[in-house]
Amino acid sequence: MRRIEADVAQLRVLTDRMNADAFLPLRQEELTNQQTPTRMINYADLVLAIAERLKTRRVASTKGLRPSHGYHTTGRYLLLRDRIGVWLGVDLRYWKQEGSTPIWCHIWSGEWYGVDPIWTRFEQLFGEGVVVDANSRSFPIALKTGVEHESVIDAAADRLTQIADALIHALNDLE
Repeated sequence: MRRIEADVAQLRVLTDRMNADAFLPLRQEELTNQQTPTRMINYADLVLAIAERLKTRRVASTKGLRPSHGYHTTGRYLLLRDRIGVWLGVDLRYWKQEGSTPIWCHIWSGEWYGVDPIWTRFEQLFGEGVVVDANSRSFPIALKTGVEHESVIDAAADRLTQIADALIHALNDLE
């Protein structure tokens, strides 16, 4: 009997995964609900506002860096503390996969990103606060709910400042 239960559980996981990636039939209310595009625009505008707040605080620079968009993303590159390159933006795939927030901070390996010396230490440094993949390290940027716009921006900028400072500290410890 245990074998059957295990098989059923495995089949359920497989079908759940297939259903999560399936194209669902469109519903009229999805197409005409103006709240959906309004919210998506809000998220993209939040990324710009967070970047500006980080620039004002002198935590980040966008000099020579451009916005970057893809089929499932919209955001921009930032240089944190004049040393760490990141991409900050709305990432629909990570939002769907992780379920925590639409806004993510991604770092990849490579000279421009500046984190190669600590690439394997991200889990140790951040615990569950980072999603570690083979090619990237990604930070969910939690958005405060039920508060004014400025509070959302400040909290997200605070989180990115903490990330930048922890990375700089870890890099400086190696020197």
